[in-house]
Amino acid sequence: MLDWYDNREDDFGKSNDFYFGLSKDGGQSFKTVKLTRKSSDFTKNGIINKDFGIGDYHQCIATDHFAFSFWADGRTNDGDLNIYFAKINLNNIDSLIISQIEKDITIKSYYPNPVHDVLTIDFTIKREMDIKWQIFDNHSKLVSQRSFESLIPI
Repeated sequence: MLDWYDNREDDFGKSNDFYFGLSKDGGQSFKTVKLTRKSSDFTKNGIINKDFGIGDYHQCIATDHFAFSFWADGRTNDGDLNIYFAKINLNNIDSLIISQIEKDITIKSYYPNPVHDVLTIDFTIKREMDIKWQIFDNHSKLVSQRSFESLIPI
């Protein structure tokens, strides 16, 4: 399993997309899926955040049944970067959910790790919002969820 930025669809090499690949035969072959729906112009990324661009800041983690791929892209092409993640079913990688990670929430800490009975998540928000937390175990089983409506920053 791997994920990467790729400019194969742009003859000039400026616009990039993000891909996920999975091999079930030890790397002899890979099934790939494009995770981005709109390309990022890498020449514009970072313009509004002191030229901090994308780099290789992406991560892919997995459970027995799902992969979770995280990446930054500038699909708005306005110089800003956004963080996205995809939940990918490893039995059918074309079955996936892609979401943008909210910029107005910061997870400060979570503990203990590993969790036994109680998980504490310390977070802050920058604006009023609704939040839904879902916690999954190592086997992708939903073990807890909680919704908070109309939270107001402190």
